[in-house]
Amino acid sequence: VTLCFQIASKVLRKGVADGSMLDLDQEASVWMLRKTSAIPNSPIITGMLLLSFILFAAANAPGNIKRFLRHPMLSGMALWSGAHLLANGDNRSVVLFGGLGLWAIVAMLTINRRDGAREKPAAVAFPKDLMTIVAAAVIFAIVIYFHEAVIGVSPLPAF
Repeated sequence: VTLCFQIASKVLRKGVADGSMLDLDQEASVWMLRKTSAIPNSPIITGMLLLSFILFAAANAPGNIKRFLRHPMLSGMALWSGAHLLANGDNRSVVLFGGLGLWAIVAMLTINRRDGAREKPAAVAFPKDLMTIVAAAVIFAIVIYFHEAVIGVSPLPAF
C-alpha cells in the first residue's frame, strides 16, 4: 500500500509540475474523446446504483447478504463508483470516482490479506433482508429526488 501511495505521489507531483493535472476543465472526455458518458442515463447505471445502496445498507443490517459478500459496503462503493464512471467520462469524474473505486478494491484486498479466512455469519430470516432492501430503495429514491438540487446534475433522463 505504501508503494502505491509513493507512486501516486510521484505521478501527481509530475502532473502538477508540468501543468497537465491542473487543466481539469478540458472539453475532451475519457470516453472516445467526446464530452458524453459511456452509457447516458441508462437503466443499467440506475440498477448498479440501486444495488450499491442495498449493499451499503446490508453492511450494518442483520441479513443474509453478509453471508455471500465479505465486504458489502466496500463492494457497494466499488459498484457506485463504477456506475458513476460509466455515467461521467470527464477528467474530474475519473479522478474522483476512479480513486474511490480503486480505494474500495484495494481496501477489500488488504483486509482479506490481513484477516485471513472468513467465517460466514449464521443465516437469518428473509424478512430482515427484505427490510434492508426496502429501506435502501427508499433512501435511493430520496437521493435521486434531491440529486439535482444538491449535486447540480439530474440523474434522470429528460422527458
